[in-house]
Amino acid sequence: DPQWDEWKELFHIDEEQKNLFNSGAKNRKERRLAFLKDHPTLVLDTTHFDHDFRDRLLAAFDDLDEMTDGLLIHSENFQALNLLVEKYRERVGCVYIDPPYNSKTTEILYKNTYKHSSWLSLMDNRLGVSKSLAAPDGSHVVAIDENEQEVLGNLLSMHFPGHKKVCVAVVHNKKGIQNDYFSYNHDYAYFCIPPLLSETHGKSIPASEWEYDNLRKWGRESERDTARNCFYPIFVEGDRIVGFGDVCDETFHPKTPNVAFEKSDSKVAVYPVDPQGVERKWRYARDSVEGIRPLLKVHVTSSGEIQIHKAKAEKQVKTVWDDSRYIAGDYGTKWLTDLDLKVKENLYPKSIHTVCDSIFAMSRRDAPVLDYFAGSGTTGHAVISLNQEEGGRRRFILVEMGEYFDTVLMPRIKKVTFSPEWKDGKPVRQATAEEAERGPRIVKVIRLESYEDALNNIAFAGAPPTLYRLDDYVLRYMLEWETKESPTLLNVQQLASPFNYQLLIADGQETREKVVDIPETFAYLLGMRVGKRFCLADGDRRYVVYRGRIDHRQVVVIWRDTAGWEQKDYERDKAFAAARKIAEGADDLFVNGDSVIPGARSLDPVFKGKMFAPLATAGGD
Repeated sequence: DPQWDEWKELFHIDEEQKNLFNSGAKNRKERRLAFLKDHPTLVLDTTHFDHDFRDRLLAAFDDLDEMTDGLLIHSENFQALNLLVEKYRERVGCVYIDPPYNSKTTEILYKNTYKHSSWLSLMDNRLGVSKSLAAPDGSHVVAIDENEQEVLGNLLSMHFPGHKKVCVAVVHNKKGIQNDYFSYNHDYAYFCIPPLLSETHGKSIPASEWEYDNLRKWGRESERDTARNCFYPIFVEGDRIVGFGDVCDETFHPKTPNVAFEKSDSKVAVYPVDPQGVERKWRYARDSVEGIRPLLKVHVTSSGEIQIHKAKAEKQVKTVWDDSRYIAGDYGTKWLTDLDLKVKENLYPKSIHTVCDSIFAMSRRDAPVLDYFAGSGTTGHAVISLNQEEGGRRRFILVEMGEYFDTVLMPRIKKVTFSPEWKDGKPVRQATAEEAERGPRIVKVIRLESYEDALNNIAFAGAPPTLYRLDDYVLRYMLEWETKESPTLLNVQQLASPFNYQLLIADGQETREKVVDIPETFAYLLGMRVGKRFCLADGDRRYVVYRGRIDHRQVVVIWRDTAGWEQKDYERDKAFAAARKIAEGADDLFVNGDSVIPGARSLDPVFKGKMFAPLATAGGD
């Protein structure tokens, strides 16, 4: 019932089905089942259900991470970025951030008066981590205004010395903002483009207007030895491309651009060799060329040489964006009004078209997109819209610490998943079958322990000493010895009861004890790509099992409550694991606490080490 109540509040389904809730119990069930089938984009929130339901639901997926299209993290962003490092290192296709501009209207509260240096420190620390998350062809897009544009440009040059850096002007306010000498009606976006990103993506050109160019590179850095994975054969039969060969061995050197197949009159292997016999390279690596196959065609020169040409199917991105679609008030703030989101704070959201076009220009269609200044969630909204419009499967990772995470960001993601069009707080239409298929399947929401929570959970082994001053030595001594059993410092003895590990968590004006998700925390610290998460029962014993991989290794993590166990309990544990084949196929097997399961090792010291490993970037706030 709480789930139906939320659907009524968010999606106004009661107005569509007025009799849904007032009929008899049996009839109501039948109406509800029919309604669910007719509305496949209803967003189910597992907070309305018990642990048993959630466990059974998650266990139904064979590849949990693959099905997870969104990740929402309620946390201070530097902490969140460091949590993501192991799992998402070199996997993110595009980092889009709209950080605070450090302007007079949106000043940040600092502990000193060195505002520019403090702002630079804020950005430097976070960019230092997020660049390690970017894939080799992953880009960074950073929005900014005139207040910090110049220093941001220098900072980006330091972090991305090998990237092409382009500053785009975006006209976001036709009337302009009054200043001392000029009225500013635009802000900026820095695009940091890595060398391995072969091209940006602009607006589509109709197929009837396509122009073609040679897929083979020429000019500077076009030789074969500059990119080994760009030298491979493309198979042609007649006027059709019929396949792509593997990257050639470095010792193989075709004598001509076209090599005929034996026992075939028409099949030819085409290599990126120019008319002078110089081995060059294709403009696309072997692992990405099949994605542009519809844009390729066979071209035969007047001399009879077979070449591969690629269509120019998009208009190149310009450096001034002055379309009315980019006006922030009309396509940013108004979206929040149309979604009926009660915004108390000044969020200043970008136009969704600005974010869509930025992401579209700089990322693959299946690449994760990260925004660690998520605000109202425009980036997540943009990713959902892009996927629905052009069939991509981009994933979004949003990090936000403000209270509007719950009042604006999460409701926004739920609403635009349910329907792509809203007006006056109500859905204009139901999502089409295609839009429903392309929408998010699973969105994971996690909340990280805050700095204040960490302080609240420091506990002394005995009575707290009376300290009149805390120099570095005393503080280090306290953290290493006097308070080492504190819950916030990961008390490994308490891992014997992993499903009841509690912390004091600030909840509004109150502080309450809450159970935290120890198994999920460990999976992130380990950098595990989770395939299956399932629960088993051996009588009154509950098991939570994670199966996944780290690189090419199969990893299994077993969690169970071992408090008070004796030797016979461990033998029973071993027999149960064998009978249920829990560890089958594992290259690495972790268990909490002690174990006699063959091949298992305790995760306790690994967990402790990962929790307090050096941060991904030097320095802090």
